Amino acid sequence: QTCALPISHLSQEGVSAFRVLALSLPFVMLTNVYGGILAGFQRFKALGLVLMVMGLFNYLLPLVVTIFTTRLEALFAAVVATRLVTNIQHRRVCLQQTGVRMSFRWPDGEILVPLLTIGGWTSVMNVVGPVLSTLDRLVLAANVPMARIAYYTTPADISSKLQIFPNAVMSILIPAMAGMQADKSRLAAIYYQTTRLSFAVMVPATLLLVVAAKPLLSLWLGAAFAAESYRVLQWFAFGVMAYTQAQPASVLIIGAGNPKWMAITQAAEVPVVFGLLLVLVQRYGLEGAAAAWALRNVFEALALPAMAHRWVLRDSPGLVRPTVLALGALALIAGSQFMGGRSEEHTSELQSH
Repeated sequence: QTCALPISHLSQEGVSAFRVLALSLPFVMLTNVYGGILAGFQRFKALGLVLMVMGLFNYLLPLVVTIFTTRLEALFAAVVATRLVTNIQHRRVCLQQTGVRMSFRWPDGEILVPLLTIGGWTSVMNVVGPVLSTLDRLVLAANVPMARIAYYTTPADISSKLQIFPNAVMSILIPAMAGMQADKSRLAAIYYQTTRLSFAVMVPATLLLVVAAKPLLSLWLGAAFAAESYRVLQWFAFGVMAYTQAQPASVLIIGAGNPKWMAITQAAEVPVVFGLLLVLVQRYGLEGAAAAWALRNVFEALALPAMAHRWVLRDSPGLVRPTVLALGALALIAGSQFMGGRSEEHTSELQSH
């Protein structure tokens, strides 16, 4: 009874805040359209500058509001204001850089069907993707004490920083590859060059993180924390390596206007990954969840290049090259991870004797 009033009050405040936040949806959608136009014209410098400035504004305005009030409605109203300003700035930069003006009119019937088809499958990807990304947390929450979750989320956050470079490259490649569909030889060349670049950048970084996982965590968070989480970090590093090898093929498929195959693949992965998580988490705990996440990325690193070759590149030779690179990278990382684990076990055995 003592908690009923505060909980009810917070509930009402939360509902009001989300109603305020809903006002920002049209601005967010239009901002994404302007961003897509700038990316399509490959105006990445202008797009990056406006994103950087508006990103800072998005954090600073709500922070200023907290000086005067901590009510959720006011904070969310500040977020809506930042999204409105972001939309205005995107529109201004888009007009300056491309000369494209948006106007409201009835959709063209010739493009409406392909637009809805591609948009529909992309929407499926946008729903299934976050589900796949959060399955590990859901299974862990049901099977592992909450006090131990930090041993999982911290390595996940550290390893995610490895994705900054490949994600930046992939955001550039989507519009570039979309404009090369008529020239399969050039498209294949860009694809293979991107795969090699990803390999060259990510393998040393991932190997370093695998080898230095325990010392890094010990230095930052202490030996006790490192002992519980360094193997999780190694699995995540292994998974990120696989993820980056899968991304060029993913971009190639999406850029060719075939998100259907990506959506079907991800939807098929959900029950498999869920079952794998249940088995590995119950048997190995946090490390099992990280291993399941990594194995899912390994599957995509092998399956997506085959899909890209079959449905996009078709007769273009050279599927072996990115596949061998991916397999070689994964074997190298897995070997170093296994040897690191065996070394730790051997050291523990010697100390026990």
